[in-house]
Amino acid sequence: NDPYWIEFNKRFNVFVAGFGARPLLNQTKQLSRDIVYQTLGEDWKRFLLYREQIDPNGRFLSKFFEDLI
Repeated sequence: NDPYWIEFNKRFNVFVAGFGARPLLNQTKQLSRDIVYQTLGEDWKRFLLYREQIDPNGRFLSKFFEDLI
C-alpha cells in the first residue's frame, strides 16, 4: 500500500465529512472511528445496539468493525 494514498484517503474522509457525506462502510478506505461517529451519528449508535443484542459475544464481529466501535 502506498502511504501517500492511505494518507490521502484519511484526509479525504475528513474533508467530505465536513460537507455531510456518509461513508459506505464496506467501500470507504481508511475509515476512522471518529469519522464513523461523526457522519453516521445516531444511525451508527442504533446499529451498535442491534449488533450487541443479536451477537452479544461478538462472534461475527470482524476486526474492521471492532476498530470502528
